[in-house]
Amino acid sequence: MIDVLRNWDLFSNHSIRIPQVERTVRSIPHHLDPPEHAKFRIPVVELFGNPVLNELTPHIRATARALADELASRNEAEFVKDFALKMPVEIFMRMCGLPLDRREEMIEWVQSYFHGGSLEESNAAHEKSIAFLSGWLDEQLANPARGTGHIIPSLLEARVDGRALTREEVLSIIITLFNGGLDTVAAQMTHIVHYLAEHEAQRCLLVDHPEQIPDAIEELLRRFSIISIGRKVTRDATFRGMDLRQGEMVLCLISAAGLDENVFPDALNVDFTRSNRRQHCAFGTGPHMCVGAPLARLELRIMLEELLPRLPRLRVRPGVQLTYHTGVTLGLAELPLQWGEAHDAS
Repeated sequence: MIDVLRNWDLFSNHSIRIPQVERTVRSIPHHLDPPEHAKFRIPVVELFGNPVLNELTPHIRATARALADELASRNEAEFVKDFALKMPVEIFMRMCGLPLDRREEMIEWVQSYFHGGSLEESNAAHEKSIAFLSGWLDEQLANPARGTGHIIPSLLEARVDGRALTREEVLSIIITLFNGGLDTVAAQMTHIVHYLAEHEAQRCLLVDHPEQIPDAIEELLRRFSIISIGRKVTRDATFRGMDLRQGEMVLCLISAAGLDENVFPDALNVDFTRSNRRQHCAFGTGPHMCVGAPLARLELRIMLEELLPRLPRLRVRPGVQLTYHTGVTLGLAELPLQWGEAHDAS
């Protein structure tokens, strides 16, 4: 699978969903292949550099702390809707300078786009998000000095082949970030918190030794990778003994790559001290490795730093039958949790 992700010449990123879906706005740089891809990827990578992340960190912590405090004021909650969906959307909105009072609406669009009950529902949500972001972008371009956030100023300064980005290119990049960094982070959060809710010793270890949280996150990313993504075959070819035809789609189960026993012995077991825990490809690999990986790691780390100390005796609500959503991302549809002393008798 790693060879597929790195072989862009045979396996194109022009189409990544199975079955193939045509969108009204192409995804830059995600749907581009090298060498054109690199021209647009460089300014996007800069959006997630250390200077930006350092400036964002207090806002991320404040968001996580506020959500965690709200949970701590109760004895139970449904983690997906009460935390996992809210945090990454709010961080994206702060990066863009979007009005936070539209958060719930944007969460609904993300959910319907990735997990709607039909293609029509998914397309409708996608078009709503495009319309909103397009109108907001026009307001920013009309008066850039009034804008807030990091994304618009950075994209307006970016140059491709010596020229500024067009409006359509800026819009495409923003939509790519919207679609690529919200549901993915939320889904990853559900697996990490689910595991720690069911493994008290590991959870207590991280509460007592928060400096070990970064290593734990890498191992949990390895064990619970969430992405399944497609590639489009560019020409007739034989690959590893299989005959491929131009236009066929190949599914890359990144969600299973971290379970390869040849690379990760005892792969189903979570071991925070695993020596090669960072060898995973939870964020992909090759030219299209996720540009938002540094931000995702930062959000996951801060989530655990703020959440775990506030929720003692964290556990999944007894008797719950957990369900999952599939597609591009694999995550829990709901995660009912309890904590504190009120339910000790149960």
